[in-house]
Amino acid sequence: MKQFYESRLQKLRAQLTEQEGILVSDPKNCFYFSGINSSNIHLYITHHKAYLLTDFRYETAAKENEAGFTVVTEGSLVSKLKELMTESTVYIEQQFLTVHFYKMLLDHFPNTNFPNVKSMIMDLRLVKDASELFKLQQAQRIADTAYLKMLSFVKKGVTEQDLKAELEYQMAKLGAQKTSFDTIILFGDHAAMPHGEPSQRRLVAGDALLCDFGCVYEGYCSDVTRTAFFGQVSEKAKHAYETVLTAHKMAWEFIGVGKACADADKIAREYIEGKGYVGVFGHSLGHGVGVKIHEHPTIGQSSTEIFENGMVFSNEPGIYLPGEFGIRIEDTCYLEDGKLYSTTKLEKELTIL
Repeated sequence: MKQFYESRLQKLRAQLTEQEGILVSDPKNCFYFSGINSSNIHLYITHHKAYLLTDFRYETAAKENEAGFTVVTEGSLVSKLKELMTESTVYIEQQFLTVHFYKMLLDHFPNTNFPNVKSMIMDLRLVKDASELFKLQQAQRIADTAYLKMLSFVKKGVTEQDLKAELEYQMAKLGAQKTSFDTIILFGDHAAMPHGEPSQRRLVAGDALLCDFGCVYEGYCSDVTRTAFFGQVSEKAKHAYETVLTAHKMAWEFIGVGKACADADKIAREYIEGKGYVGVFGHSLGHGVGVKIHEHPTIGQSSTEIFENGMVFSNEPGIYLPGEFGIRIEDTCYLEDGKLYSTTKLEKELTIL
């Protein structure tokens, strides 16, 4: 593991001059560079220095970091930086700093420039290394297994919240740290809400059963959606399902190194609309997955990104018909040696439970 953290730091430092530093404040970025999860952590990195700034609550864990950070726990964040920060330009993550703290930086360091870091770290996280890919695969293995166990609890009268609780319980038993996001399990017309909230709605024959879920394993997320039907499926729902599945497969066949992310979205979207489902696929085809459940690349109509080896992302076309049903089929995919793979092994063909 140590070599992966060292490589990440080297790549970040390569973007800095001798008189530049970077204050990393996003907890996910701090984890990416140090391997330490904390609600109070900042990293200060220059060409020759690497400090992990926290407090006594996390001191023991912080000192176990494999990246070689010097741990500093005494004093306020500003007082720590006064001892360490001598560079004339220090990049900051503006969206992860309070207005109050930003003003303190300007007051205490009047001769220091504080430009926004912009895409400097995002570009590094875009391509996953072997350690990250292994963790992403393990997170998906847990989610897949938990889903299959949860299916044995599907019966008439069970509620959306019942199945949500069972799925999350199974993921925890299998080694998940937590869920990647709020688990979505929706029945019937509830499934027409892409990110609806599970309720006490009870399952009845003919309902679509949409499950969007994932878990975190050693800091990395999984994400998958499957839509099944309970008892029976109408011809209308069957047609919509087959349309989504074909769109999913068409995007899969297109995606490859050097191709435009926006074009993958276009292929799936135009197929769905060509089948008569206009205006009912309201989200992007996909998003990056890593230490965050939504990160780059963005696979949507306005994306400017290009697929490359090491990217991990979702492929999730959908059709949502208000008052009737919703269907989404999602795999998390990755590109390796020019080939596209899926982290999930769950079946995608239409299933009646």
